[in-house]
Amino acid sequence: MPSSPKIKKEDMLQAALELVARDGYAALNIKAVARELGCSTAPISWQFGGMDGLGVKDHILDYQFIARR
Repeated sequence: MPSSPKIKKEDMLQAALELVARDGYAALNIKAVARELGCSTAPISWQFGGMDGLGVKDHILDYQFIARR
C-alpha cells in the first residue's frame, strides 16, 4: 500500500496565503486550507494545532512581513 504524500508546512502556509489573497481573511479556516491542498484537516491540525490562537493566521502575518522586506 503506497504511503500518502507528505504535505510540508510551507505548502500549508502558501495555500493559506493564496486563500487569503483571493478570498480575504474571513474565508480562512482549516477546512478551506485543507480544500486548497486537497487533503483532510488532520495534517494542518498536526502542524499548527488548529487555526486558533497562534496558529496559521500568525504564521501568515509573519510570512507576509518577511516577504515584504
